[in-house]
Amino acid sequence: MSASSLMAFDGTSRADQWDQPMTTVVDNADAPLPDILDIGAGNLVLHGRASKLIRDELACYCELLPVFWPENRGEVVNVLGLSDCLDAESSKWVIGAQSGKRIRIEKYEFLKHKVPERIVFKIPERRFETFCTDRFAEFLKVHNLRGINLVPVWISSSDSPPPTARD
Repeated sequence: MSASSLMAFDGTSRADQWDQPMTTVVDNADAPLPDILDIGAGNLVLHGRASKLIRDELACYCELLPVFWPENRGEVVNVLGLSDCLDAESSKWVIGAQSGKRIRIEKYEFLKHKVPERIVFKIPERRFETFCTDRFAEFLKVHNLRGINLVPVWISSSDSPPPTARD
């Protein structure tokens, strides 16, 4: 199995195919390594402090798969399972001109009561992307973890849902 197909995390386990730790090259070897690296499509690699701080939280619903690069080690986060929390009907989709089929989501709407308590999750409609909750953003801030930029796709509030969300 190729490295690229192993990295196409879709909510299913890769542990049995990850028979030896993946090795990689860091393209900016002179810069200090961040705590968390984004290696595309929301695939996260924990490094150093981030591994120690967040490992227990993730271990119950993620695989932490080893990855090595010169003189360093990290863990690729493979989120297991899919959370059925997207409000597909209220979300705004880009529709294919020829096919008339949904291509991608332009504006997300979630069913607040179905958004998992986990700090990271995947949804069936975008199974190759990793989503995070406000708890994850707060965790990064509290522990001053660096390396990734979080892009809000939906604004939630613990007091009340956004006006377009359905509970």
